[in-house]
Amino acid sequence: MIEISLDEGKVYKTNADGSKSVLKREEEVVQKFLNCDEVLATKDDVEMFGYFFDTLAKTNEWISYYDEPTRKLRYKYEEGSPMVSCLLEATVDAPIMHVLSLFCEIDLFKNWFPNVTSCDVIKELSPSRGLYSCK
Repeated sequence: MIEISLDEGKVYKTNADGSKSVLKREEEVVQKFLNCDEVLATKDDVEMFGYFFDTLAKTNEWISYYDEPTRKLRYKYEEGSPMVSCLLEATVDAPIMHVLSLFCEIDLFKNWFPNVTSCDVIKELSPSRGLYSCK
């Protein structure tokens, strides 16, 4: 039996006598786990969210357009570009699958939202997980 201890960051194998031994990173079962789709997607998530939260951390660059309990809109002028970035935070009263399904149709945003001329995928991890740009 294989046991993963998140607190310790170790992977244990239960031996025939009931004792536990730590598996080394080089062992086949550990490599198989580290290279499974779920772990690789999690690594991509960490990278994507790191980029996202680094951008958001610079709050002094964002100008608040409105700030209400269920929605907030901020914008900033991009250095060296005529573009304006918008950050929208909102509460949506709908089933999560309905909201997530919108991101499967990112290429149609320009048809649904006035003044949006293009939508691009910056990084896509799956059809419903990614970082997108609408202009």
